[in-house]
Amino acid sequence: MKKALTLVMLCLVAAAGASAVPLSAALDTVYRLYVVNDLDQAHAMLQRLDAEARTPADRFAARLELGDFLLDKKADPAGAEAAYTRLLADFHKHRQVPDVLYRLALAQELQEKYLDAAKNYEKVATRYSKSTFGTDALDAIERCFRKNYQDRVAFVDAYPLT
Repeated sequence: MKKALTLVMLCLVAAAGASAVPLSAALDTVYRLYVVNDLDQAHAMLQRLDAEARTPADRFAARLELGDFLLDKKADPAGAEAAYTRLLADFHKHRQVPDVLYRLALAQELQEKYLDAAKNYEKVATRYSKSTFGTDALDAIERCFRKNYQDRVAFVDAYPLT
């Protein structure tokens, strides 16, 4: 069943490249790949969607999904940080900048770059206080400062013990 579903999705992917299928339909295919845990194919498709995006809105959506994929599905905070940084550089006036800044800070926090993360959380909390993550960013700043000043005794399964 999994192979049949993957073949159907690959046909949809090929059709998406041949005819100008809306980005939302292509992203639906990516989400189906998440469900069947075909993360490599999903990653390849997201990269292709980014490269082939025709409008700035499609490019933004594809890059945001790629960053979220790297952060959440692949557990690659460094890759997610690079994706979000590139997104902010290319779309610095987009209405979703606060959301991207918050995600960037999360990626930095996961890499234990607490000062950089706190700075980005601060931007969200001060410049974009009415945004979706405005109040969460205040808590995140405090969390980063607490983590930054704790002494680590040891690491167990990549988790620091203080």
